[in-house]
Amino acid sequence: MTRADAMPAADAYAATRPASHLAIERTSHYLTMRDGVRIAIDVSRPVDAPGRLPTLVRQTRYFRALEPTRLGRWLGDSRVDPVNGRMRAFFVSRGYAWIDVDVRGSGASTGVWHSPWSPLEVEDGREILDWIVAQPWSNGRVGATGNSYDGTAAELMATLGHPALVACAPRCSLYDVYTDVAYPGGVRQEWFTAAWTRANQALDANHPETMVAEAMAQARPWFERGIPRRVLERALRLVFRRVRPVEGDHAAVAAALAERASNLDVAAAARGVEYRDDPQPSLLGPQTADAFSPSSYLDRARAARVPMLSLSGWFDAAYPHAAIKRHLSLGDARNKLVLGPWNHGVSMNVSPHAAQRKATFDLDAELLRFFDHHLFERESGITSEAAVRYYVMGAETWRSAPSWPPPDATPRALYLDARRTLSWTPPAEAAERDLLVHDPATGSGRRSRWRTLVSPFVVADYPDRSTRRLMTYTTAPLEEDLEIAGHPIVELHVTTDAPDGAVFAYLEEQTADAVHYVTEGALRLIHREVDGANAMFQSPAPYRSYLRRDARPMPVGAVTRIVFDLLPVAYRFARGSRIRVAFATADADHFAAVPEAAKTIAIERSPSHPSLIQLPVRR
Repeated sequence: MTRADAMPAADAYAATRPASHLAIERTSHYLTMRDGVRIAIDVSRPVDAPGRLPTLVRQTRYFRALEPTRLGRWLGDSRVDPVNGRMRAFFVSRGYAWIDVDVRGSGASTGVWHSPWSPLEVEDGREILDWIVAQPWSNGRVGATGNSYDGTAAELMATLGHPALVACAPRCSLYDVYTDVAYPGGVRQEWFTAAWTRANQALDANHPETMVAEAMAQARPWFERGIPRRVLERALRLVFRRVRPVEGDHAAVAAALAERASNLDVAAAARGVEYRDDPQPSLLGPQTADAFSPSSYLDRARAARVPMLSLSGWFDAAYPHAAIKRHLSLGDARNKLVLGPWNHGVSMNVSPHAAQRKATFDLDAELLRFFDHHLFERESGITSEAAVRYYVMGAETWRSAPSWPPPDATPRALYLDARRTLSWTPPAEAAERDLLVHDPATGSGRRSRWRTLVSPFVVADYPDRSTRRLMTYTTAPLEEDLEIAGHPIVELHVTTDAPDGAVFAYLEEQTADAVHYVTEGALRLIHREVDGANAMFQSPAPYRSYLRRDARPMPVGAVTRIVFDLLPVAYRFARGSRIRVAFATADADHFAAVPEAAKTIAIERSPSHPSLIQLPVRR
């Protein structure tokens, strides 16, 4: 079996750190916060470990633990909770204590979930850290980690400046709520906010089987409703039933659940937002999306100087760009950035050229190297490695770089040309244009990068895109391999028949027998103004504020230049294949329709108004 995405250095280090503590003690507790809210935590420790222990902490919105049935207990924790259960056992067996936390207003904790990562929730982290270091088994050194929501919670804990927190590894998590998940390119990602809200509401009703069944249905549509759905949920209830209570106190859980009706409805709040600075209602008063974005805490994060391992995958929704923003904005030489060929959660290798879908990258081993170095102060080899490690799909290999984008990648333009071709030379003919007709039904299908946000079972290979409705431009067959690493940039000169609209762009490789999705990007046209001087964070991509004051209606009938980035990627186009770019005005499967959008967008192609895509080509 090939292990294409495996990291040899991580595998080699893990071989030097076998499990040495097989007996694990797990206890549960309530911690009372400053305002009386009781936070449910589980503590897992090796029974036979000598001396005091370093601790890893995970704060979650998605239940710190499930209560297994008799069958679930027989299957074991690593099967009932295959991600966190396995990782917990891995680290505890190697001498760590592990803490799982239900954030306020979720799981078995009391209180109200006012918003994602509310200031109250973030501040709870300080009291949790105080409690950890006061325990007789603690050596006073703590690391934070987590995937998705839990990763953002870990990152925000690192902004507190608590002396005990000495390392943080946010995995597959956002950095800027507005652009990374809620409004990529300024277009509302309606599908995700609705699906995520339904999942949270299922948990708030103490029905985790509904959330899991919904995730499975994203990959297997026959589980969406009816008899198959009911059978699936009943089967899941044979393994687990509800959130794990603290010390068996089901009455306390019932009391906590009674407060869930006040939890924020994220989907409803998002529908009232158009611009970054639009306030949305919350139980803490009106607030913008920036209130719970890690990017808004940048000054605190820089002051805290907690070493970060940022990890994401090329098909992890918009989170590879989030990981890059975090890494560049913090600018700490101790920080590491890993970008692989993965979905959200690093369970699947989604490279079009992968020999198998199951990821062979050992996430636990990579995290072990990082935390061993910072919490055990062991030599693990990470200090001698480059700051950035990234996987090149197509080449199916890892590369290293001192920074991102790699210094050996330079922009090379491909121009939109006559007869829907792409050319390496600028247009020389008189003014021409192609008409991109708005079709609100155009979509990118169910198996997309966006749907991996709520389902680890989705293969984001885009087999069901409505490609017939897209306008495509294609190169001649490549005379040699061409490798890119960075952020492709689309630059179009367009004329519209209305003041607003959106453009979606897809980069693809066309071979003799297939079309492989590579990456994508989008822009709502009123957000075309670029202003890097006032950027909230650092990014190689064009920065735009998305503020209401900076919105610019399109001048109807006038040629206007728009520039936007595609999500970052590293990919090798094979000799003999073709590079293709596809354009659409909608993605009905994921993004809300732009009100009163242009019916036709004319893409100009002339020497004075060229339209092109810049590819970050490695020399």
